[in-house]
Amino acid sequence: MKNKVVIAMAVVNMQWKRIPENIREEILSNVWCSNCQDVVSLTDYQIENNGLGLIISGKCSVCGSEVARVVEKE
Repeated sequence: MKNKVVIAMAVVNMQWKRIPENIREEILSNVWCSNCQDVVSLTDYQIENNGLGLIISGKCSVCGSEVARVVEKE
């Protein structure tokens, strides 16, 4: 089971790294926080893969609320 988790994390990392660095930075700094009612940056984030694409979840850089962003598959 542990090997499957490591492989899954490697696949997610490869998918994330395929996105150009400037676009990755833009994605991480352009997340809607429903608590702040504004666009914020993500901190302490994790990236998961699901059927829609990559799901990036973490904390709002302003208030610390949980926020998430979907990066759809091409």
